[in-house]
Amino acid sequence: MPSLPFAHASTLAAALGLTLGFASPAAAAPSKKADEEEKSDEDADAEEDSAEDADASASASVSAKPKKKKPKKEKKAKRPPADMKNRVGFGAMRTLAGLNGLFVRWYAANRFTVGLNLGAATFSHKDTDENGDFDRTRTVGAVGVGPEFFFWPFQGDRSQQVHADFGVGARLTTYFGFLGQLEEEQTDTMDTPLEIDIEVPASVQLFIGKRVAIVPEFGVAFRIIPGNREPDQNGEFDSNPGRGIGSLRGTTDGPGFGFELGDHGGLFMGIGFAYFFGKTAD
Repeated sequence: MPSLPFAHASTLAAALGLTLGFASPAAAAPSKKADEEEKSDEDADAEEDSAEDADASASASVSAKPKKKKPKKEKKAKRPPADMKNRVGFGAMRTLAGLNGLFVRWYAANRFTVGLNLGAATFSHKDTDENGDFDRTRTVGAVGVGPEFFFWPFQGDRSQQVHADFGVGARLTTYFGFLGQLEEEQTDTMDTPLEIDIEVPASVQLFIGKRVAIVPEFGVAFRIIPGNREPDQNGEFDSNPGRGIGSLRGTTDGPGFGFELGDHGGLFMGIGFAYFFGKTAD
């Protein structure tokens, strides 16, 4: 049998391999290259998916972190009441109702004071005695006295050289006079001056330093003058003049009731000053 040329033998082998399902080396080379490319693409896709998963995980972890709460602003602590208990102030005062006198004010507690106001006035002159001789000295006068109570809800900063306290209170003042009359001149009617004043003051204690205070006041005053102007069956009636408020308002002095918004005291209506004794908070 004659021998086949080499080229023809190769062609025949390739055809036989295709027929039997085997790839020839020449045909297998391109297939292997395609598989490598496909595997490379799969690896790249896997890397890309892994990177996306990592980003998603990082984003989730960031979003899962609790947000930091803003620190709450601390409320400003209230200043405690000033240490005023048992301190005592002494000074001079013109009250809303017009009493000119001295006063003492005691701190029963850090914000509460109890006080007393006292004023007096006299006038003397020569007058006739029971024999008609001009040898008697007649003395007339009046005394005003009464308690006061104040609550001081606002107190200034004691670390400051100048500070002020604001308070509201009540004051009751009784005025009674004496006329120096002889016994035969006295009557059964109410002729001796008597007046009761009720005041509702709002006050400021303006401290200059730790002991000296200027004390202006604002408020209202109610005046009660006891007695009865109506004559009785004997034609007698009470002529109690009080402190003379009736004639100041354009009528006659005598029993009645009055109300004032402190028109006599100018801007402050009442004003005084005081020096406070006692231990200070240094």
